[in-house]
Amino acid sequence: MSKRKAAIYPYGREFAPVVRHRWLLDQYEITNLISPSGWGISGKDASQADGGQDTGMEVSCDINEAIDNWDTCIVANTNAGSSLKNTILTNIDAAAQSGKNIVCTLPFNDVALNSIKQKCMQYGVLFDYYCDNANESVEALLDGENIEEIDAPVVFVAGLTENVYKFEIELSILEEVKKDGYKVSMIGSRNYCELFGTHSFPSFIYNTGISEKHKILMF
Repeated sequence: MSKRKAAIYPYGREFAPVVRHRWLLDQYEITNLISPSGWGISGKDASQADGGQDTGMEVSCDINEAIDNWDTCIVANTNAGSSLKNTILTNIDAAAQSGKNIVCTLPFNDVALNSIKQKCMQYGVLFDYYCDNANESVEALLDGENIEEIDAPVVFVAGLTENVYKFEIELSILEEVKKDGYKVSMIGSRNYCELFGTHSFPSFIYNTGISEKHKILMF
């Protein structure tokens, strides 16, 4: 099955691991990276976002530049304030109006989210939202209270602080183990790991209404 050509917007440090391991993406081929001009990486290699080795992909600051090169806009999760989010919403609308599918990993409030959904329906494009992985019924998850035996090696990646490249390490391990021909099941630390054909860390872990015992059983 051929992959859909996709642009990442707004591209920054958060999505640098995705670009570095882009061949692991199940359905998408990354062709374009778009970053706000104020971030200072436009016209430079994508590696400027995280300070790593060159990726061979150049960043643009114009979402309309080379728009014919891609058919899906992957809206990157980033630390966006209200002003940037408004700009992102405007550009999502423009991309959808141009017939581009929207894959959103950036959380929006219900009003903004409903607006995006309606616009995508209006323009006849697909919309996928990767910030709502808590829809599974808690009651269903609690139905079977038993610990399953694990008959495969398990690798844990943990960080003592924030911004220590956990996700980069996770994808690096995934890539290397796959290269060796092993079948891998990964539960990644980002909310959009399903893009890689893996699993996202479940949001119920942060639910204070569920006991720690039940969280373990549900996990």
